[in-house]
Amino acid sequence: MKKFQRFLSLVAMLFFFLQAHGQYTIKFNFHPYDPDSCIVSFVDTVKNEVIQSFSLVEYSPYWNLPLQQINHNMSKKGRRFDFQGTNSIGDIIPGLVTFEEITNMVPSGGETYSTMVLSKNSQYIIIIHYMLIWPNYTNQKNDYNSKLYGRATVLHIYNSRGELIKTYESSDVNIMQESITDNGKYLAYTFDQNQDMIYGDDWKKTGFRIVDIDSDSIIVHEVLGEINGIGARGNAITVTLNSTDDFYTLTAITYFPDLNLKYEIQISRDQLNRLAGVTEEGYFFYESSMNKNMQDAYLLRFEDGFTKSVIK
Repeated sequence: MKKFQRFLSLVAMLFFFLQAHGQYTIKFNFHPYDPDSCIVSFVDTVKNEVIQSFSLVEYSPYWNLPLQQINHNMSKKGRRFDFQGTNSIGDIIPGLVTFEEITNMVPSGGETYSTMVLSKNSQYIIIIHYMLIWPNYTNQKNDYNSKLYGRATVLHIYNSRGELIKTYESSDVNIMQESITDNGKYLAYTFDQNQDMIYGDDWKKTGFRIVDIDSDSIIVHEVLGEINGIGARGNAITVTLNSTDDFYTLTAITYFPDLNLKYEIQISRDQLNRLAGVTEEGYFFYESSMNKNMQDAYLLRFEDGFTKSVIK
């Protein structure tokens, strides 16, 4: 009887705790052609109510620039602005990164768009605002067909209660492929410092970073050649690198920042496509690309075939 009463007490405590603190999650409503209809919602699942919502571009620092807009029928996902005659775009474009080879270049116009990335557990969201800066050339003899004057990025990171916990502006590199761990502690992204929109086989300035969100410190900065992708699963971050001599083989490196450990292994593209999850034990793979039932998934342990080392 006492055990049953204790059990009821625990249930009651849990109920009142959830009532007081709520069970929060983040939902996103996507619209392919209208950014103002792409809505981020922060939901209290216990009370079944939306505690806050806004559009993807509502807080974009680039969406309502005090500049003339350029009509552009090719895409309705972003906006274009005319920069001609603007003396210093750095004063109105936060997160602007210009490039080394901007001799004879002046900013001509800019195109902005916004997107978002959710943590796997829907407890954190990164709202990403980009702007590409196109050039004019003061020396018409120069021909930079695909070069940019610069790029700009601002990241807004929210928790599931709708609280803005961090704002990041790019300062030295182009930020791409952003992701965040389930505990909200670490931001990961790939970067490049290339002026060309399409830079072929020149990967000398590409890499990735892992950032401690609370301290703003970069705990991993690597330039590792051609990056296939990066992503957070649970509280781990995995980056995959393309092989120079074997298209079907990838190098996978998984970082556990809280443990100061990383694990490296070569896997096939098929295995990567079947990767179901990453835990402190190892990689979980679906049985096949046709069978993505977690009950049939198998575990490849870190102690079996991985190279283990400390992060720093």
